[in-house]
Amino acid sequence: MGWLYPSSSDINLTWFFNTELGWFWTSSSVYPYLFSGSQSSWLYFNGSAGSFYKFGANVWVNYGFNGDGGGPTPYSNTTIYTIGNLVFSGSSTYIAIRGSTGQTPPNTSYWTDLSVAATSLVIPTEAVPTLDTQTILNSLPGFPPDSVGQSPTMIGRWSPAGFEDNTLYEFTNSHRYTIYKSNGQFGTISDAIPNPNPWSLVNGQVVIDLHFGNTSTQLPTFYHNNTMVELRDESSNLNSTLFREGYSFSKISVTSGTGGTVVVYKDGMISFSVNSNTVSGYFPPNSQINLFASPSNGYFFSGWSGDSPAGNADYSLSLDSNKSLTANFSQSLSDPDNDGLSNYDELVIYNTLADNNDTDSDGFSDGFEVNSLGTSPTYPNTKLASYIAGIKSSGETSGMVQGKETVQADPNSYGLVTQTQYDKAMEKYPSMDINATPYTVGWYFMPSRGWLFTSNEAYPYIFDSNTSGWLYFETGNKKPRFYEYGNKKWFEMTEEE
Repeated sequence: MGWLYPSSSDINLTWFFNTELGWFWTSSSVYPYLFSGSQSSWLYFNGSAGSFYKFGANVWVNYGFNGDGGGPTPYSNTTIYTIGNLVFSGSSTYIAIRGSTGQTPPNTSYWTDLSVAATSLVIPTEAVPTLDTQTILNSLPGFPPDSVGQSPTMIGRWSPAGFEDNTLYEFTNSHRYTIYKSNGQFGTISDAIPNPNPWSLVNGQVVIDLHFGNTSTQLPTFYHNNTMVELRDESSNLNSTLFREGYSFSKISVTSGTGGTVVVYKDGMISFSVNSNTVSGYFPPNSQINLFASPSNGYFFSGWSGDSPAGNADYSLSLDSNKSLTANFSQSLSDPDNDGLSNYDELVIYNTLADNNDTDSDGFSDGFEVNSLGTSPTYPNTKLASYIAGIKSSGETSGMVQGKETVQADPNSYGLVTQTQYDKAMEKYPSMDINATPYTVGWYFMPSRGWLFTSNEAYPYIFDSNTSGWLYFETGNKKPRFYEYGNKKWFEMTEEE
């Protein structure tokens, strides 16, 4: 029905404004009846046709609505949409600005931002009607006639959906009779079970006396030229579906597995939706039915199973017989932000961001918090992060100091000598050239290069632990000359080195 504007938060006293209808009132107990305050008369909304019956004028009218207001309808390039109509095309939802047609909804004729649309569709200043609820209900009419003038009525013989093979109801002006099949056929009222149920039409609702002080009050909605009727309780829950004897209907049962929703359309309008359960609908044979499977966050649509399965989430079929289909959804186990948690874990279990590996920005990835720390990935653990960083820094500093003290206390264990020992040893060789190149087997330490290693087998190749690379010693020079493979350069050690 497009955009509606409520006048208050009290559902029993709330009036709605629509640009086509003006101010009108309805509730779950009387819908699809609507009371028009602007016209001071009742309307009856036929959702399957998108039209209204005006009791005051005794005519059916169509205000240009597309769909029954249950949600966006598939876009059609042959339909003219009115202001406020919701339609979807591809993966986007559009809100009509003005009547238009085209291959795709153009930006000049549709909003894509809901808040912009709500701000732009300003409610007129027409006064809200002041009629109280009871006054309105006292004038509730009976059933409207169908589009060819035939008035719908409960009187007649009806087969209850799901029990049509063995049960039949016959409504007279005053009683509902229950007739069971016998010898392969349904009899007449004289064959009904004893104690038929008195019934009457009260304020547009079917009131059935179930005996022993129990009463059933249900709102009927007629479809398909009054050959099918849905009976719903005051909360709009579907109690039963009846179709007239002699008329055949095809049944489609749709199951939505965990992790998604299925919306069922007929003629571009929503018939029913399914969310993690099974719902059945009844339609004339060979009706064209559209199903749209939509996965919840953390899931993806993995395919249909059952009768006439197909691969696409948006699926159409002809109801040439009873059908049963299941929409299957699977957990999304991909990890686009590489934090160790799948999309399902992030969006369903932990409520974290699937495209940000540190949802709470505390320096720990979401997966590390869940799998290693056992902390919440949505609550910043900044104190813990600072504490760990402090321990790391302190440990590095303490380790360097302790390591240096350990080596200095016992250099011989590490193949080293003290400066005093070195000087004393050099006194034995006073004529030694200070630029001579020492050759030491194993590990040895040079202040300017750090730890070096060579052996009889490796020499003149020397391993430099500081760069984790190799040096090549060139003999025959006054000053030690080396080739460093890491930067591909020659260098000489100075006297200080």
